[in-house]
Amino acid sequence: MVKLLNAVFVGVLAVGLMLQSAFDTGSAMVDLSSDNNNDLAELEDAYYHNAGDADLGLRLAAEYRDRGEPELALAALRQMAPNATALPAIQHQYSLIYSDLGKLPEAVASGRTAVVRCARSLQYVTNGSATMCSEGQLTRMELHLSVMERLVKWGVVDPKLDPERTHLAYELSFRTARLASVPTSARSDSQ
Repeated sequence: MVKLLNAVFVGVLAVGLMLQSAFDTGSAMVDLSSDNNNDLAELEDAYYHNAGDADLGLRLAAEYRDRGEPELALAALRQMAPNATALPAIQHQYSLIYSDLGKLPEAVASGRTAVVRCARSLQYVTNGSATMCSEGQLTRMELHLSVMERLVKWGVVDPKLDPERTHLAYELSFRTARLASVPTSARSDSQ
């Protein structure tokens, strides 16, 4: 009986020390009852009951990415119906996830697919019909693709491991986008 009580005491003491260590080091403790976790649980349940729903899958993947869980985001997208993965927004999400995972060649390939499909859907718009993406989405997709292509060209394997080049790639891509958005007449007037 004494050995059992000692074991329980040691177990409680170990848990207490782990919690104290977590607080001392600033580690985040997960509050399972928080609204954020409840929202995530509801989203996961909705996606589970509507397997393959593109909108729910996209929202769930984005939520996982925001929480720093790109592997879970990738798993959520892989549960989608094959026709849903053809959507430009889904391909763009794949590109973002692969970038988070340090898989730049896959990020570039998915990014190119997203840009081509988005541009194609905008090309065939007539009489205000619905499209698979907007011009704003296309611009964001092109910007992200430009950054990823620069990084691959420079030999960067994982953007997180080379923050200086990643920052420079974003800076150059934003500068290029700003220059491209200036009307042609304004460029010729300043020359």
